[in-house]
Amino acid sequence: ECLCLRKAILRCAMTTWVFGYGSLVWRCGFNHVESVPCYVRDYARVWTQGSTDHRGTPELPGRTVTLEPRTGAKTWGTAYLLPKDEEKEIIEYLEYREKQYDSRVNLDLFTDNAETPVVTSARVYIATSASETYMGVASVDALAKQIAFAKGPSGENCEYLYRLADKMREMDVQDAELFELETKVKAIKEVLSIGYSVYDS
Repeated sequence: ECLCLRKAILRCAMTTWVFGYGSLVWRCGFNHVESVPCYVRDYARVWTQGSTDHRGTPELPGRTVTLEPRTGAKTWGTAYLLPKDEEKEIIEYLEYREKQYDSRVNLDLFTDNAETPVVTSARVYIATSASETYMGVASVDALAKQIAFAKGPSGENCEYLYRLADKMREMDVQDAELFELETKVKAIKEVLSIGYSVYDS
Protein backbone atom coordinates (compact mmCIF):
# COMPACT_ATOMS: atom_id res chain seq x y z
CA GLU A 1 0.00 0.00 0.00
CA CYS A 2 2.82 2.41 0.88
CA LEU A 3 4.62 1.52 -2.35
CA CYS A 4 1.45 2.20 -4.37
CA LEU A 5 1.03 5.53 -2.60
CA ARG A 6 4.64 6.50 -3.30
CA LYS A 7 4.19 5.62 -6.98
CA ALA A 8 1.01 7.69 -7.13
CA ILE A 9 2.76 10.67 -5.54
CA LEU A 10 5.61 10.34 -8.04
CA ARG A 11 3.20 10.22 -10.96
CA CYS A 12 1.35 13.29 -9.71
CA ALA A 13 4.57 15.24 -9.42
CA MET A 14 5.67 14.55 -12.98
CA THR A 15 4.47 16.83 -15.79
CA THR A 16 1.24 16.21 -17.74
CA TRP A 17 -0.96 13.12 -17.96
CA VAL A 18 -3.65 12.57 -20.60
CA PHE A 19 -6.49 10.07 -20.11
CA GLY A 20 -7.95 8.31 -23.15
CA TYR A 21 -11.20 6.32 -23.13
CA GLY A 22 -11.93 6.07 -26.87
CA SER A 23 -9.51 5.94 -29.79
CA LEU A 24 -6.66 7.15 -27.57
CA VAL A 25 -6.84 3.77 -25.81
CA TRP A 26 -5.83 1.86 -28.93
CA ARG A 27 -4.07 4.54 -31.00
CA CYS A 28 -2.63 7.32 -28.91
CA GLY A 29 -0.53 8.68 -31.77
CA PHE A 30 2.19 10.32 -29.67
CA ASN A 31 5.27 9.46 -27.65
CA HIS A 32 4.78 8.84 -23.95
CA VAL A 33 6.96 8.04 -20.97
CA GLU A 34 4.50 5.68 -19.31
CA SER A 35 0.99 4.30 -19.87
CA VAL A 36 -1.32 3.12 -17.09
CA PRO A 37 -4.62 1.22 -17.45
CA CYS A 38 -7.02 2.99 -15.10
CA TYR A 39 -10.51 4.37 -14.73
CA VAL A 40 -12.32 7.59 -13.99
CA ARG A 41 -15.06 7.61 -11.35
CA ASP A 42 -18.59 9.00 -11.71
CA TYR A 43 -18.42 9.26 -15.50
CA ALA A 44 -20.00 6.88 -18.01
CA ARG A 45 -18.81 6.21 -21.57
CA VAL A 46 -21.63 7.15 -23.96
CA TRP A 47 -22.08 7.30 -27.75
CA THR A 48 -23.68 10.74 -27.97
CA GLN A 49 -20.91 12.46 -29.96
CA GLY A 50 -21.06 12.71 -33.74
CA SER A 51 -17.91 12.49 -35.86
CA THR A 52 -17.73 14.37 -39.15
CA ASP A 53 -13.95 14.67 -39.27
CA HIS A 54 -12.59 11.21 -38.42
CA ARG A 55 -15.17 8.40 -38.51
CA GLY A 56 -17.88 10.00 -40.61
CA THR A 57 -18.71 12.92 -42.86
CA PRO A 58 -21.09 15.89 -42.57
CA GLU A 59 -23.49 13.95 -44.83
CA LEU A 60 -23.22 10.71 -42.84
CA PRO A 61 -21.76 11.37 -39.38
CA GLY A 62 -20.20 8.59 -37.40
CA ARG A 63 -20.47 8.11 -33.65
CA THR A 64 -17.70 8.30 -31.10
CA VAL A 65 -17.65 8.07 -27.34
CA THR A 66 -17.59 10.83 -24.78
CA LEU A 67 -17.98 10.94 -21.01
CA GLU A 68 -21.19 11.84 -19.21
CA PRO A 69 -21.39 12.54 -15.47
CA ARG A 70 -23.11 9.61 -13.73
CA THR A 71 -22.83 8.92 -10.02
CA GLY A 72 -21.30 5.52 -9.31
CA ALA A 73 -20.17 4.90 -12.89
CA LYS A 74 -16.66 3.78 -13.76
CA THR A 75 -15.04 4.18 -17.19
CA TRP A 76 -11.80 2.39 -17.97
CA GLY A 77 -9.15 3.67 -20.33
CA THR A 78 -5.46 4.47 -20.43
CA ALA A 79 -3.48 7.35 -18.94
CA TYR A 80 -0.36 8.56 -20.73
CA LEU A 81 2.49 10.50 -19.18
CA LEU A 82 3.77 13.05 -21.69
CA PRO A 83 7.51 13.59 -22.13
CA LYS A 84 8.36 17.06 -20.87
CA ASP A 85 10.34 18.06 -23.94
CA GLU A 86 7.47 17.13 -26.29
CA GLU A 87 4.54 18.25 -24.17
CA LYS A 88 3.73 21.42 -26.13
CA GLU A 89 3.72 19.64 -29.50
CA ILE A 90 1.64 16.72 -28.18
CA ILE A 91 -0.98 19.02 -26.68
CA GLU A 92 -1.20 20.89 -29.99
CA TYR A 93 -1.67 17.56 -31.78
CA LEU A 94 -4.40 16.53 -29.34
CA GLU A 95 -6.15 19.89 -29.60
CA TYR A 96 -6.43 19.35 -33.36
CA ARG A 97 -7.34 15.68 -33.13
CA GLU A 98 -10.00 16.29 -30.47
CA LYS A 99 -11.26 19.57 -31.97
CA GLN A 100 -14.88 18.43 -31.96
CA TYR A 101 -14.66 17.83 -28.20
CA ASP A 102 -15.52 21.12 -26.56
CA SER A 103 -14.43 20.55 -22.95
CA ARG A 104 -11.07 19.91 -21.29
CA VAL A 105 -11.23 18.82 -17.67
CA ASN A 106 -8.75 17.49 -15.12
CA LEU A 107 -9.78 14.30 -13.36
CA ASP A 108 -8.29 11.84 -10.88
CA LEU A 109 -7.74 8.28 -12.08
CA PHE A 110 -7.86 5.01 -10.19
CA THR A 111 -6.92 1.34 -10.56
CA ASP A 112 -8.72 -1.67 -9.12
CA ASN A 113 -10.38 -0.75 -5.82
CA ALA A 114 -7.71 1.66 -4.61
CA GLU A 115 -8.95 4.69 -2.71
CA THR A 116 -5.86 6.72 -3.60
CA PRO A 117 -5.71 8.00 -7.21
CA VAL A 118 -2.95 6.46 -9.29
CA VAL A 119 -2.87 9.73 -11.25
CA THR A 120 -4.25 13.08 -10.17
CA SER A 121 -5.48 15.87 -12.41
CA ALA A 122 -5.13 14.09 -15.75
CA ARG A 123 -6.21 16.03 -18.82
CA VAL A 124 -9.40 14.60 -20.35
CA TYR A 125 -11.16 15.62 -23.57
CA ILE A 126 -14.97 15.52 -23.33
CA ALA A 127 -17.72 16.41 -25.79
CA THR A 128 -20.71 17.92 -24.01
CA SER A 129 -24.21 18.59 -25.28
CA ALA A 130 -22.92 22.03 -26.32
CA SER A 131 -20.58 20.48 -28.91
CA GLU A 132 -21.45 21.39 -32.51
CA THR A 133 -21.44 17.70 -33.42
CA TYR A 134 -23.38 16.42 -30.41
CA MET A 135 -26.00 13.93 -31.62
CA GLY A 136 -27.73 12.91 -28.41
CA VAL A 137 -28.93 9.61 -27.07
CA ALA A 138 -30.02 6.86 -29.47
CA SER A 139 -31.14 3.26 -29.08
CA VAL A 140 -28.51 0.56 -29.43
CA ASP A 141 -30.14 -0.55 -32.71
CA ALA A 142 -30.05 2.97 -34.14
CA LEU A 143 -26.43 3.37 -33.07
CA ALA A 144 -25.50 0.06 -34.64
CA LYS A 145 -26.99 1.02 -38.03
CA GLN A 146 -25.26 4.41 -38.00
CA ILE A 147 -21.88 2.96 -37.03
CA ALA A 148 -22.15 0.13 -39.56
CA PHE A 149 -22.53 2.56 -42.46
CA ALA A 150 -20.42 5.55 -41.42
CA LYS A 151 -16.92 6.09 -42.77
CA GLY A 152 -14.58 9.07 -42.63
CA PRO A 153 -10.99 10.17 -43.28
CA SER A 154 -9.71 8.01 -40.40
CA GLY A 155 -11.56 4.91 -41.59
CA GLU A 156 -14.75 3.01 -40.95
CA ASN A 157 -16.72 3.86 -37.84
CA CYS A 158 -17.03 0.16 -37.02
CA GLU A 159 -13.23 -0.11 -36.73
CA TYR A 160 -13.30 2.50 -33.95
CA LEU A 161 -15.89 0.41 -32.09
CA TYR A 162 -14.18 -2.94 -32.68
CA ARG A 163 -10.76 -1.74 -31.56
CA LEU A 164 -12.19 -0.13 -28.44
CA ALA A 165 -14.05 -3.33 -27.56
CA ASP A 166 -10.92 -5.41 -28.17
CA LYS A 167 -8.90 -3.15 -25.87
CA MET A 168 -11.47 -3.42 -23.10
CA ARG A 169 -11.37 -7.22 -23.35
CA GLU A 170 -7.57 -7.09 -23.32
CA MET A 171 -7.80 -5.06 -20.09
CA ASP A 172 -10.36 -7.56 -18.72
CA VAL A 173 -13.01 -4.83 -18.48
CA GLN A 174 -16.62 -5.98 -18.47
CA ASP A 175 -18.55 -3.43 -20.54
CA ALA A 176 -21.87 -5.03 -21.45
CA GLU A 177 -23.23 -2.03 -23.39
CA LEU A 178 -20.07 -1.75 -25.49
CA PHE A 179 -20.02 -5.44 -26.29
CA GLU A 180 -23.73 -5.50 -27.15
CA LEU A 181 -23.22 -2.65 -29.62
CA GLU A 182 -20.23 -4.45 -31.14
CA THR A 183 -22.30 -7.62 -31.61
CA LYS A 184 -25.14 -5.71 -33.31
CA VAL A 185 -22.78 -3.86 -35.67
CA LYS A 186 -21.04 -7.10 -36.65
CA ALA A 187 -24.43 -8.67 -37.39
CA ILE A 188 -25.34 -5.76 -39.69
CA LYS A 189 -21.98 -5.94 -41.47
CA GLU A 190 -22.48 -9.66 -41.98
CA VAL A 191 -25.89 -9.06 -43.55
CA LEU A 192 -24.42 -6.39 -45.83
CA SER A 193 -21.61 -8.71 -46.89
CA ILE A 194 -24.10 -11.27 -48.25
CA GLY A 195 -26.14 -8.68 -50.11
CA TYR A 196 -29.28 -8.15 -48.04
CA SER A 197 -30.61 -4.80 -46.89
CA VAL A 198 -30.26 -4.13 -43.20
CA TYR A 199 -33.65 -2.45 -43.37
CA ASP A 200 -35.45 -5.58 -44.60
CA SER A 201 -36.15 -6.84 -41.10
